[in-house]
Amino acid sequence: MTLEGNNVDLILMGQGAWSALPLQSSKVGRPDANQFIDSLELCGITAYVDFEEIPVSLQSKLRKEFVKKEKSELFQLISRADVVISF
Repeated sequence: MTLEGNNVDLILMGQGAWSALPLQSSKVGRPDANQFIDSLELCGITAYVDFEEIPVSLQSKLRKEFVKKEKSELFQLISRADVVISF
């Protein structure tokens, strides 16, 4: 599967929504996702986050690269998709 001719979206929901917050990878013992996230737009990939999963006090810190959507809106996107890959 290639991006050419396809509309590709990345949707972060549930525990995955926390990945839309900027983290210092060395402090949390995780690989640095910054390079990956920064390249999404260059590849034509739209990134969405279920902002309802994130406490209100942290929502302003969500990365600007992610479009904030409610869970119901994300389910609509998923229901209209031809292919869904969950991980």
